[in-house]
Amino acid sequence: MSVALPVDQRVKAPASGAGARVTVAMVWSDTLVAFSTHSASILAGALCGFAMPSILAAILGALMTLEMFARTSTILVSYGPHRIVPLIFQGVVGLLVGSLARGVISWRVLRPDGKDFGMRGILRAALPHWLPLLLIMVITGALLFVGNLGLNALLVELRIDLADVGQLSATADGMARAIILRALGNLIPDSGAPFSELLSYIRIETSRIATTLVYAGGLSYYYVQNVEELPLVWVFGGGGLILLFVVDALQRFVVAAVVLAPGAPGAPGLGGRPQIGGAISLAARNIGLVLAHTWLVRLAIFALSTIFIAAPMVLTQSILVPLLIRSTGTAWPYLIANVVLAISIALVSMVLLAFSIVYDACLYRRLLNQTMR
Repeated sequence: MSVALPVDQRVKAPASGAGARVTVAMVWSDTLVAFSTHSASILAGALCGFAMPSILAAILGALMTLEMFARTSTILVSYGPHRIVPLIFQGVVGLLVGSLARGVISWRVLRPDGKDFGMRGILRAALPHWLPLLLIMVITGALLFVGNLGLNALLVELRIDLADVGQLSATADGMARAIILRALGNLIPDSGAPFSELLSYIRIETSRIATTLVYAGGLSYYYVQNVEELPLVWVFGGGGLILLFVVDALQRFVVAAVVLAPGAPGAPGLGGRPQIGGAISLAARNIGLVLAHTWLVRLAIFALSTIFIAAPMVLTQSILVPLLIRSTGTAWPYLIANVVLAISIALVSMVLLAFSIVYDACLYRRLLNQTMR
C-alpha cells in the first residue's frame, strides 16, 4: 500500500484562536487529542521500541539466573554477569528499536491530516529516517550521559546515592527513602539507551552500599564500599547539571524535525532544507518556554511514576517478597517478583515516555507554525 502524499509547506496544528502565543493549555490539549486519536499506533510503537527491550532483558536475566541455579543450586548472589549481560542487551536493542519508535510516534503526531495508514504505512514513512535518528540518539545520549555522570558524582557526595534503591527495608523510613530515590531518578533527564543502562551499571559499581546477599532467610545483607571521591566534585557536578539542562532543552525538537524532513512518503518537508539546525535554533529562541513545558511534563511524570511505579515496587520488594520468602522457605519469589515488576514497570514507563514524545511534537508544531505566520 502506498502512502505517498502531497508535500505540505506547513505542519498544521489545531485551531487556537486569534492569539499567537503558545500556552500550556494549547499544547496539553493538542497532546491529549493526538494521544487519544492515534493511541493504537502510538502505543504499538512504544511497546515495540521502549517496553520490549526491558521485558526481554528481564526474561534474559531470569534465564541466566536459572542456568546459574542449575550449576550452583543457588540464586542468592551479588551483582555479576547475570545482571550485566541483560543491561548490555537492553542497551543495544533499546537503541536500535527505541530510535525508530521515537520517529514513528513523532511522524504519526505530525501528520498534516487525520488519515491513518496503519503501522505498515507509518513504518514505511519513518524507516528512511532511521539512521539519522540513530545518530541523533547517540550524540544527544552521550552529552546527557556526561551530564548525568557529573550529577551522579555530586549526588553521591551529598549521600543521595540513586543506586541505594537496593537498600530494601521493611521500616517506614527505609521504604520512604527507597521511594524518594526511585522517584528522584524520574526528574533527571534520561540519556536513553544504551547510555542509561551504562549509567545504571556505573551507579551500581560506585554505590557506597553494595549488596552481598539477597533475601537470605527473608533478610538482606549489605556492606559499605570505599568509593574514591572525584577531585573537584562540585565543579564536575555543577557542570554536569548545567549540561543536562541545556542539552535536554535544545534537543527536544530534533526527532520531530528529522521525521518532517523530505525523504519519506508523506513527510511534510519544509522547503527541502535540513531541519535539525532549525529545530535547535527554535528551541534556543524559545528556551524559557521550552524549559517551562519540559519541566511541567516531567513533574507530571514524576508524580505518576511515584504513584504507579516507585511506591508499588518498593512495597512489593520490601514487604510482599520477604513475606513470601519466609512462607515458602525459598528465594524463588524474589526472582519471580523481579520479572513481574520489570514487565509492569516497562509497560507503565512506555506510556509515560510516549506521552512525553507526543508532547514535544505538539509543542514543536505550535512553535513552528507561530514562527511561520
